[in-house]
Amino acid sequence: MRLLLTSCGLPARFPRVREAFLALIKKSVGEIRVAFIPTASDVETDRTFSQIDRKELEEVGVRGEHIHDLFLDHAITLEDLRQYDVVYVDGGNTFYLLQKVRESGFDAAIAAYLREDAGVYVGTSAGTCLAGPDIGFLDPWDDKTKAELSDTRGLAVVPVAYSPHYVDEEAALLQSCREKVSHPIEPLRDGEAVMIDSSRTTMIQ
Repeated sequence: MRLLLTSCGLPARFPRVREAFLALIKKSVGEIRVAFIPTASDVETDRTFSQIDRKELEEVGVRGEHIHDLFLDHAITLEDLRQYDVVYVDGGNTFYLLQKVRESGFDAAIAAYLREDAGVYVGTSAGTCLAGPDIGFLDPWDDKTKAELSDTRGLAVVPVAYSPHYVDEEAALLQSCREKVSHPIEPLRDGEAVMIDSSRTTMIQ
């Protein structure tokens, strides 16, 4: 299982995060195929961040024609994901993303994809939160009214819920969120990432 959970993607100003991304890939970066999932931005007014995140992949060496938008508006299977070396789940509204993940079957497909180590899961902001055990703690930051969910359980491919874009001023709020759940919640600042390669977890700062 290989994952890179980032707060804000792969900006040039954070070279160590870019290095971690390249370290997880098992072939030349110019050869890899990326499934880019922008679904979380569908309910956002400003979607320019999604265009920036896509461009950053090209900046690290991924060929533009090898980056394919994968929308969660139809059934997604393991066979669909096996076509790609990287599944990049972009940011936006995490509650809406979780709804579409379930409706499309992406949750089961990505779990199988990671179990067989078919490729790398990269999360940015909402995509990072999705990987954890539950997204309910995001209520102070995300608008949960943009989704219809019976519960807020995440993919649970990692045991920790990460809170992206963390700043020191959020310390009390984050602690309040921790007191309401049984799983750990850890801050993730812009420029930081969590790299998981098999059983080894490395914090990139």
